[in-house]
Amino acid sequence: MIKEIFGYNLKKYRNSKELTQEHLAELLDVSTTQIYKMESGKSFASAEMIEKIASLFDIPPYKFFMTESDLDTCSDDFQECARYIKSRIDLLFAKDIMK
Repeated sequence: MIKEIFGYNLKKYRNSKELTQEHLAELLDVSTTQIYKMESGKSFASAEMIEKIASLFDIPPYKFFMTESDLDTCSDDFQECARYIKSRIDLLFAKDIMK
């Protein structure tokens, strides 16, 4: 589930910048297939790749792990938001491990 959320957000942010998978792949120095696999939840990015992508889109890395409802729930208080995100990520990892 966490791979799917990450992939959904990667595609959302890529589209918001009007980038094709090919162009994003060039910017990140990876294959178009790798971008497709990440966006479709078939593959996951390394921590270093997540940082590189977040930097490219000028957003904090944690935003790739939030659903739309998470974004609505989270306040502007960073500490409160960070605690909420951590609890969601812990829950998502636990669900993935249980599969």
